[in-house]
Amino acid sequence: MGNRNPANITFNPVDMPLTPGTYIIHDTDSDWVLAYYSSNNRIGTWSSNQADYEKWYVKCYPGSSKYAIQDMSYKRYIAVAMKGDNPYGMEEEDASVLELEHQFQDFYLIKLAGTRRYLEHPNIKLEKNHTMVNFTNRVPLQGCSWRFERISGDTGSVLRPKPKHSGFISPTPHANTSSQVPGNLLTNDTVQQI
Repeated sequence: MGNRNPANITFNPVDMPLTPGTYIIHDTDSDWVLAYYSSNNRIGTWSSNQADYEKWYVKCYPGSSKYAIQDMSYKRYIAVAMKGDNPYGMEEEDASVLELEHQFQDFYLIKLAGTRRYLEHPNIKLEKNHTMVNFTNRVPLQGCSWRFERISGDTGSVLRPKPKHSGFISPTPHANTSSQVPGNLLTNDTVQQI
């Protein structure tokens, strides 16, 4: 189990709508929970059974009010590619930079930073009872709110500073294929810090 706050970082609640920690993230329409499907490396919802793959470390980038969300069991971060809407589980360097927009009480919208794309839970069952989530450009009403149930202050680990994304990765091949990984929102040339 990781340290609660290994860098002794102080958090300003005015700048940050959600305190970093371990959460179960509930679909507010069905009360299913956000889950990482290791079999297909996708993010979806599942009926809650308190398993570690249904628990998430919500982490803040140093000096920022932007977040990354990591699955507690497999240590995979929520990430989405430029032309994609479907989130996958990726390593930290390919994690999507997220904003959490507070709605009321413990309800939030999960948004790709710098966009109008919100994580929605359409509740459409696929094979094996999987219900995938996706990012959408639609007005965030029903299907986009998430309830964050805090379990502890544990964040697993501290995020490394990440270059500020100036846009999504280019659809054209680069010499360095690290930015070709699904979920990487950064170009290889971006150097500003968040």
